[in-house]
Amino acid sequence: MRHLGTCSLPVLLTTSPALCCLCVPRPEPICEHLRTYKGSALFLGVVTDIHYRKVSAGNARVREQVISFVIEEAFVGIEGKNVTLTSFADASRCGYRFRKGSRYLVDANYGASGSAPHLTVSSCGMTATAEDSMEEIRFLKTAKHNPHGGILFGTVKQYVEGSTFVSPNNKPVTGASVILIAEPNALLRAKKRETAVDSTGWYEFVDLPEGIYTSTVQVPEGFSGVLQHTAELRRDGCAQVDVRVNEPEEH
Repeated sequence: MRHLGTCSLPVLLTTSPALCCLCVPRPEPICEHLRTYKGSALFLGVVTDIHYRKVSAGNARVREQVISFVIEEAFVGIEGKNVTLTSFADASRCGYRFRKGSRYLVDANYGASGSAPHLTVSSCGMTATAEDSMEEIRFLKTAKHNPHGGILFGTVKQYVEGSTFVSPNNKPVTGASVILIAEPNALLRAKKRETAVDSTGWYEFVDLPEGIYTSTVQVPEGFSGVLQHTAELRRDGCAQVDVRVNEPEEH
């Protein structure tokens, strides 16, 4: 998941003649922030139209985007298949620039520029392209269908040509699996669970009681890395355990 600063509402500091947009870091872990989302609307959608208008903001007239979406999947606060929201066109006012035809995970709140309250988006929130939000979207889908119980999830990928831990160049490890064992204080129905890593490198365990868990990744022969991790889950909490391995050395 992306680890970015965010806030429910942007903090604007006026310095003549410019404005500065500051964002408050969001709490960790990110998955719990998603599962207990406090905003007005969170959805996956495609931009079908964008137009611009001038609105009043304090003593100034500023440019605002009006963005129309077709909803692909709603997670919080959206009913129906279409929604229209706004965002400032100016980045200094925490505006987020959308592109017509692109898919986004959208984090929106009610604001009031113009005549009536409506959904608005800030660059301080979690809004991002679907491509940059794949793990957030995958977790939200899982959490939507598992509203109760702990969730432990993550990815198993291989470093590619010296790429970093979060690099998009890392590729899934085909044939990997994850074994989850509950420590004695966790009342796991089955003390041991195992799941295969899918074609995107993703794995997950759901409906977990609170407690401490040890996950062990099994990878094809030759791969190396830290393959065992411990995580603690609160009641209905979540933990993300990503594993990165080095490719087998050539002999």
